[in-house]
Amino acid sequence: MFDELVAVRGATRDGPPPGPLPLAETLAYTWVLREPGSGTLAAVAAALQPHGVALADLPHVCHFEDNEAVKTRLRAESGTLGFLSRRALVADLSSGQLEEVPIQGLYLARELMAAWPTAEGLPPVAQQFMHECGVTF
Repeated sequence: MFDELVAVRGATRDGPPPGPLPLAETLAYTWVLREPGSGTLAAVAAALQPHGVALADLPHVCHFEDNEAVKTRLRAESGTLGFLSRRALVADLSSGQLEEVPIQGLYLARELMAAWPTAEGLPPVAQQFMHECGVTF
């Protein structure tokens, strides 16, 4: 299943930027990222690499272990920028608590995978979920 990651910030009086921001401009933000070892952080690192930027090069970074902690920090502190799955941001973007910040030349996507022990099979609710996601097994 395909998953798009987007850059977001807490809502501002002016609203989302009228167009994509240059990557260099976003480096002035404090980046609020998922923890080392997360798929989200790996996708951000991979997207930055072609631009010659490594996570270690970012001047201001803080890491959190879950999406809600990232969103809470973004809502609470101006000048922060986070990267999360669009799927995890539906309510926050539609309510206006967070706003998307497109970044020139930065496209973040990943393939989500699921794994389970084949001998045990999946419970019916998990089978239904996988079916809704378009996964056949």
